[in-house]
Amino acid sequence: MFHLATSELAHFLTAYGYGAVLLFVAIESMGIPFPGETMLLVAATYAGITYRLSLPLVIVAAASGAILGDNLGYWIGREGGYRLLRRYGRYLRLDERKVKLGQYLFRKHGGKVIFFGCFIAVLRAWAAFLAGTNRMPWASFLLFKALGALLLFLPKHTGNCV
Repeated sequence: MFHLATSELAHFLTAYGYGAVLLFVAIESMGIPFPGETMLLVAATYAGITYRLSLPLVIVAAASGAILGDNLGYWIGREGGYRLLRRYGRYLRLDERKVKLGQYLFRKHGGKVIFFGCFIAVLRAWAAFLAGTNRMPWASFLLFKALGALLLFLPKHTGNCV
């Protein structure tokens, strides 16, 4: 099954190149369960083995997709997130009390949630939607998301231990 999924990702990658990386990462960054990180791994491996893609351009496509997806997820959360949680939250075991508790915690510690969410896979995918839903100021969202992303990315590529 895993081989089939990976081969399908490789097919998208060979057909659409950097656009596939951007799209898959953007969809996942919006908060939709999607194999964005897996596509990034497949694209990096493909670039390293075949040299048909440039690794720096794969990184640019992934970063662009993450920024696009984060902003779209924030906007969706801001425009209709609370209504979505009230209507469909029960499927995620989120009743009204938990939604209100989440609002309180997010307003008090939203920056920390966004920053540390960069290091936790599920929270990383939902952070933008939750920030918009809880009316976190957009500038603060961008600042904490950028700081977390930089700290997540830089140590791997500079050799520094932060």
